[in-house]
Amino acid sequence: MQPPFYSDGLFKAMTFAVTAASIPHRGSAPTLYTVVVGNKASGATITLTKTTDDFNKFGVNLCAALDLGHVCEATCPWFFAHIKASTRPKHNWCLPDAVAVERNLQTFDDLFRAVRSFLQSSANTTCHRATTRIPNVLFDFLFDHMDYIDPAVFAEPPPTKRRLSFQDFRCSLCSVPHSSDVTTLTCGHAFHDECILNELNKHMTCPSCAMAAAS
Repeated sequence: MQPPFYSDGLFKAMTFAVTAASIPHRGSAPTLYTVVVGNKASGATITLTKTTDDFNKFGVNLCAALDLGHVCEATCPWFFAHIKASTRPKHNWCLPDAVAVERNLQTFDDLFRAVRSFLQSSANTTCHRATTRIPNVLFDFLFDHMDYIDPAVFAEPPPTKRRLSFQDFRCSLCSVPHSSDVTTLTCGHAFHDECILNELNKHMTCPSCAMAAAS
């Protein structure tokens, strides 16, 4: 199955969620995590099952695709650090108990949110690792070995001319209420591309989160 043409609109329409886990009663069978891939534009959904090993490999492949040390104007270094920090060691992931499984559900769901936020950010369109490699890793993780996928899963939303108003957005780094070229980090805080890239080059943490923790 060949991946679709990737676009900003596609990743704004697609959703990914880890919704449940099936713990084996006996033996060495792995815990299975239910992954639901949806499309807000078409309403189409696909339900998949993945193991902890699958998610572990997914995290490794994401980091490899980012090519640590390359020079670009995107948020690749920050995303790499986020993935490494949020990916637990394999021996912790595979603990066959309800506590570990509940923790994994949250970890894996957070991983999807981080990937989706990275792919949606306009700050990352200048780096082919963000526009091609990471989408390819995501596509392979979700749809590998599938012979057919409903095209409605890849439907894009209709174009919109709406832009954020001054009341909708204000960059906390420069205090200018201008809405073009905005990057939203995985924590939900938004900044102008130029402002946040300068900050991430100094410290690979969200400046708003850092200020809140210090107060």
